Amino acid sequence: SQQIHPDDHDRVIAEVKQSLQEQIPFHSEYRICAKDGRHVWVKDAAANVRDHDEDLYLQGVVYDITERKLSDEKLVQMAHFDQLTGLANRSLFHDRLDQAVAQAKRYKQKLAVLYLDLDGFKAVNDSLGHKAGDMLLAETAQRLRNNVREVDTVARMGGDEFTIILIDVKSVDSIKLVASKLIEAVSAPYEHVGAEHHITVSIGAAVYPDNSTD
Repeated sequence: SQQIHPDDHDRVIAEVKQSLQEQIPFHSEYRICAKDGRHVWVKDAAANVRDHDEDLYLQGVVYDITERKLSDEKLVQMAHFDQLTGLANRSLFHDRLDQAVAQAKRYKQKLAVLYLDLDGFKAVNDSLGHKAGDMLLAETAQRLRNNVREVDTVARMGGDEFTIILIDVKSVDSIKLVASKLIEAVSAPYEHVGAEHHITVSIGAAVYPDNSTD
């Protein structure tokens, strides 16, 4: 049990106890800490060994499923996150928005959705090439992330369009303050683009429940 990852330890021990108490086979997936410092995902399948109606121990097989877990994580990453910027994609944005609206409704809070469109991106793409455009999008994404809270969601909707969900908004002025910070951050020079290309951003905002409830 000392090898079980700290985040999984209590759950696995509880599952072992349940298996012994209810006399059912033990099945679990968890991480173990290998001697070389790696975290290895395993699938553990075991059954009770009994003698004269007394449980002696669990006997079974432990499989290394690290490769499968990594593959699953990659599939989740591809399904929910933009591969270029690492931001939430359109699908995850809609999921997060549904959750945010439900939370705002429950706790009688306001939330804001910002829609952002880069100005000057097409000129960079056309004159400097797609690689420069991709670098610009990736750096813009980082700047957007750095200027909102951890609890807020930044997503890339496609092309040079982004959205941001600001939860628990106190006032319209607070939205304006965030928007001003974002405009200033995005408008700062990009080293690989050069001074001849000035990038700015246009932002629109909608507030729940003032403007819409969905």
